[in-house]
Amino acid sequence: MKSLWTIFRKEFAAYFISPIAYIFIIVFLVISCGLFMTNFFLMSLTEMRAYFSMLPWVLIVFIPAVTMRLWSEERKSGTIALLQSLPVSGVQLVLGKFLASLAFYLTALAGTFPIPLMLSFMGMPDLGPILGGYFGSLFLGAFYLAVGIFISAFFKDQIVSFILSMVICFIFFMLGTDYVATFIDGWIPQFGSFLSSTIGLASHFSAIERGVIDSKDILYFLSFTAAFLFLNTYTLESSIKLHSRRKFAINCAIFFGIAIVINMVVMPVNLGRFDLTRNNIYTISTSSRKVIERLKDVPLDITYYVTPKEKMPTAFKSLEQDVVDKLTEFRKLSKNIRVSIVDPTKGIEDVGTEEENTDELANKIQEKVEKLQSKGIVPFNAQSIEQDSFNVKRIYSAIGIAYLDKKEEVIPQIIPQNLNTLEYELVSRIYRMTLEKKPKIALYAPLEYPNPQMKDPAMRQIMMQMGQKPPMQEDYYAVIDETLKHQGYDVRRIDLTKDSGIPEDAKTLIVLKPDSLNERQRYEINKALARGTNLFMAVQMYDYNYSVSEKGGIQSIPHKIDTQVNPLMSAFGIAISDEILMDNNHETVAIPSRKNIGMFSVIQNQPVKLPIHIRVLEKNMNKEVSITDQLSSLFYLWGTSLNVDAEKLKSLNLNYRILASSGDVSWTIPFKEKPIDKSDITSKLHDIKPNQPLIALVEGKFPFPYAGKYIPEWPEKSSSHNPMMEETPEQEGDKEAHEGTAPEIECVPAKAIISGCAEMFKDQIILSGGNPLFFLNAIDSLTLGEELISIRSKGKAAEFIGQVSSGTKLFYKFFVVFFISLLWIVFGVFRVYMRKRRRAMYQLTVVNT
Repeated sequence: MKSLWTIFRKEFAAYFISPIAYIFIIVFLVISCGLFMTNFFLMSLTEMRAYFSMLPWVLIVFIPAVTMRLWSEERKSGTIALLQSLPVSGVQLVLGKFLASLAFYLTALAGTFPIPLMLSFMGMPDLGPILGGYFGSLFLGAFYLAVGIFISAFFKDQIVSFILSMVICFIFFMLGTDYVATFIDGWIPQFGSFLSSTIGLASHFSAIERGVIDSKDILYFLSFTAAFLFLNTYTLESSIKLHSRRKFAINCAIFFGIAIVINMVVMPVNLGRFDLTRNNIYTISTSSRKVIERLKDVPLDITYYVTPKEKMPTAFKSLEQDVVDKLTEFRKLSKNIRVSIVDPTKGIEDVGTEEENTDELANKIQEKVEKLQSKGIVPFNAQSIEQDSFNVKRIYSAIGIAYLDKKEEVIPQIIPQNLNTLEYELVSRIYRMTLEKKPKIALYAPLEYPNPQMKDPAMRQIMMQMGQKPPMQEDYYAVIDETLKHQGYDVRRIDLTKDSGIPEDAKTLIVLKPDSLNERQRYEINKALARGTNLFMAVQMYDYNYSVSEKGGIQSIPHKIDTQVNPLMSAFGIAISDEILMDNNHETVAIPSRKNIGMFSVIQNQPVKLPIHIRVLEKNMNKEVSITDQLSSLFYLWGTSLNVDAEKLKSLNLNYRILASSGDVSWTIPFKEKPIDKSDITSKLHDIKPNQPLIALVEGKFPFPYAGKYIPEWPEKSSSHNPMMEETPEQEGDKEAHEGTAPEIECVPAKAIISGCAEMFKDQIILSGGNPLFFLNAIDSLTLGEELISIRSKGKAAEFIGQVSSGTKLFYKFFVVFFISLLWIVFGVFRVYMRKRRRAMYQLTVVNT
């Protein structure tokens, strides 16, 4: 051990004797950190995935440059014979050089610490994937170093060692990529996938990079690193004992064969893993366990219908194993869960015998296919590459869940891209199967005109007089409708009229962008809320029309919406502000504009960045409420703030919590029917009103002020008729007559979520940032409780940094790219100065003696 330590110290110190080590470190830091910072502020993500994805390519060049001299220089100078004459073994020599080079590499890698430091200052990064990335970089560097040291022992020429090491590292990495595996599979079926899983490096590093430390990946790196180091030891001893080339080749085959066999054996086995992510997004959550505990003492059958691995495209080869691993974890949670794997293609192929005629066989196959289709199990297309040509394969990958005598629930399509949501897809379906009936949701979302000006009947009349057909009203909330149905809810689209009211048994009422609510509609909403129906209301106070200004730019003109919501909500202490909200945290929106190019007129998207395109950051969301605690951002387009009367809420015994608020630099301007100008969007010209409430959750027994008063009558003709609603011949809600007074209602506790923005839930906006996650979390919380929210939130959206000034960007770029490099330069100059000083003092001592 003492000899090993001596060799390590000698080799590690040797790196810093010459300026080459300092140059290597500085070049590595400048290139790797510089490439990362090139697109960092464009992506604005508080994560290092981009850095670790790029790192293997940088190290393919950097590490061979470090290792090329380790043995080549010893061979060229003849000092290798001196090393071999020392009383140390070949293993100690190899390990000493390897550990010294590994320490040098880690020293260089430690110089990237400004990146996580910057991310911590600018946002709330998940440190798990960052630690996992550095942990994986340790094993990646060790692997490349072992290759480089092994190759260096064969050649006196360092350039040859460098090039050959670089080529071998490149081959190992590329064999693990889907592109190469797919290409090889196209010519030799299954061979590319075999190489990817047993030899390829990329597939094993990518798992660690995302924050999952899998025992199989660690074993891969350890086995191949050890193989190269053992072979390096054997090569060193061969130069003394003069082993034959044949014997050397046999030993190479044995060592690499052992490494390959080890990886082949452990590949299908689940050896355990560590989930380093903040919310353990790759591990079954506690909430899932609670849902499983609700199962009665009755078997729950989970069947995975999947095409065999050998018939799958290359990108889908590991899909079955990944799904089975997840299902196995579920099976361990309860003895009542039974898991089975079914090959639908085998069943179809085996339905007939050779003796049967073609028609009979075709009929049996058709019956089998129809039986699967009746369950919702249908094949889908997946692209594959075979012999340099693109092909399409029809594959199965679906899960069926059977419980009691209820209809089998199906997850129709499971692909590698949605594996992260598999836990939620399973648990949410199991949860709903334990309910007596589907929870019912009433959705009120009036149709809208594409242009706000078209709401004016006079404008439509003018268009008709000019011979133009006025635009029809459109449904902008179809995605929400379909999404809720996909989540297993019984969605009833209502028009909130006499013939289409709120169902009595609705668990939740969703009101999106109400326009000119009449007194009877407010009465119906209030009555439902007082009876315990939960409410999700998103109100839009302003629409905006974008047009080309006289100067050629894009101007934004606000149009006020007469929502008539405040007479209802202000009775509960919540009102929607009628002032336009601005926020320094805002987004760029692509606005289509017509541009004349010669004789042609084309439509181009023009980027527009205004403070009315509000981005709500993670730090401005309530982390104590499950609805928002895992959200990274919200796109609060054209939204306004809420006016919260805390005293009134308290007097009504209503509890409230603010779910989201504006940024630290936000302000308001009064409404004006003219384009927003530069003075409106300049924060310095206005009083800053930080952290204004945007979304609020109110809980308690909502009062019913209509009790004992005359019931408002329905208008003779509703102006907001929605032909998309479900026609209900018999009114499911109460049908009080136009005469009479409203009855006394025994108020029941309910919840209401009020948002000052409805645009964020429109079809084209709902998928932005954390908007879909927030909406589904809110509806689940109101309708089912909060058990499912934490499961869905595990697959959280990307986390963004806040708005950053140009000066701050320049500072962080310099800090990350050059700060550590400058420290190394200062340290190197200081060492040179100290060495010269010691040499001068020594020479002076010699002269004096």
